[in-house]
Amino acid sequence: MESSKQIDELTRLIEVVARLGPRNVPDIAHELSIPIETARHRLKKQLLQRGIRIHASLDFGKLNLERSWAFLDFEEGYRGQEAKIARALADVAYLTYFARTMPEERFLAQFAVPRSKLEEHGRFLSGLVEGGILRKYKKHNLSWMRHISMKPNLYNFRRRVWDIDWEALDRLKLIPELLDISKIMPFDKKDLLILKELQQDSAIQFVDIANKLKIDVKTLLYHYHSHVADRNFVSKYIVR
Repeated sequence: MESSKQIDELTRLIEVVARLGPRNVPDIAHELSIPIETARHRLKKQLLQRGIRIHASLDFGKLNLERSWAFLDFEEGYRGQEAKIARALADVAYLTYFARTMPEERFLAQFAVPRSKLEEHGRFLSGLVEGGILRKYKKHNLSWMRHISMKPNLYNFRRRVWDIDWEALDRLKLIPELLDISKIMPFDKKDLLILKELQQDSAIQFVDIANKLKIDVKTLLYHYHSHVADRNFVSKYIVR
């Protein structure tokens, strides 16, 4: 069982990693006033091996992507195949998220479409209706989305359960994030593939990304540092 000091250290570590990400170990160490090797050890032992995950939140504006969300109503003949269709849409139609809503049993999808492909994407979805896969769909532009990172002060690390004072949350005044229009930055396919891996797991080792993408490690490091990092394609990090 952890002491109060260990829990305070863990809470502070989560707060810093959510701001800096898991790769910037020297800055994490500086923020926590600890040696670099101690920071690296805590990151591995206290976060990653505990099951806490870190995901990159992307600046879609810099990637010239228009985000939207849609309710998809499938035809009866395709009931039970929604997940399979969603995987196909992720491959060919820019789908980034898919979920079933409760209790209505509707399907919510999110898309991130290159602005040059918006009309084509609309025709594609209409084609799914004409082809008898969808009964109908309703699509809306998504101006901004807020990804909620873990709030360590609401988690009981000793008992490993959430400990939320719901009445206190109701009294909080939430201030929406200001809509920031980002300038489009140049990127290539390797940048997108790296960003995809960082979205899934920002603590993944570079050598593992290189092996997975079949890219030379030196080439990958160049793209990460010169493109992904220098152009700030990652806007922040989400700890879960």
